[in-house]
Amino acid sequence: MVPEIFNQAVSRDLKEDIITIDGPSGAGKSTIARQVAEKLNFRFLNTGSMYRSMTWLALQRNISFDDEARIIDMARNIHFAISIRGYGEEDFRIEVDGHDVTHHIRSLEVERHVSQVARISGVRRILVQKQREIIQEGGWVVEGRDIGSVVCPQAILKIFLTASSEERVKRRREQFHRGPTSLTGVELEDVEKEMNQRDWLDSTRDDSPLIEPPDSLRIDTTGKSAEEVVEEIMAAYGRSRHAGRHN
Repeated sequence: MVPEIFNQAVSRDLKEDIITIDGPSGAGKSTIARQVAEKLNFRFLNTGSMYRSMTWLALQRNISFDDEARIIDMARNIHFAISIRGYGEEDFRIEVDGHDVTHHIRSLEVERHVSQVARISGVRRILVQKQREIIQEGGWVVEGRDIGSVVCPQAILKIFLTASSEERVKRRREQFHRGPTSLTGVELEDVEKEMNQRDWLDSTRDDSPLIEPPDSLRIDTTGKSAEEVVEEIMAAYGRSRHAGRHN
């Protein structure tokens, strides 16, 4: 059952200024979110980076992932600093409690544990509120796993990206290889195992699971270039704005 806080309405004033992009690992969410944001001169937010940052901090502090009370307390007191300098892959930076963790949060160790943090209801309540505060002025493309369903269900356009398992594994492997040098030897089967495990955990958790919002536009990115997907989203955004003005 979805907690009551997740059902709170987001201001209707934001409706035309928010595009949400949800989907499983490797579907292309981050790449597409950046490019759509650039087209619209919007900002973009990768909400998964917030859960990853918390996971990294828990690992640094040797906090057990079974100790939900300590992790919730950490979420309550954590300070995120997000810097968006442009629309390239390196232009989104995130600091947590003064530490730049942009690259650290892409490690396989964080990948293995992030769903354990993300499944904690108290953590989700806190981070959903923080995400809503970040986007409250509008002008955002927001990507994650519960954005259209929970964080901003009133967004003017909700996208659900997916791709074949083979395509998603390939993309995740490439993403790891662009990360810290210690990960350049990660094998394909390891990436596939961790990706499938995380998707299963996120899809079956009790609170705000990874789902396809019923009023979202589903786009299968398999075999499509980023430019093709962006064009499809831009066309859908134009239709949504036109329909909104005539409602």
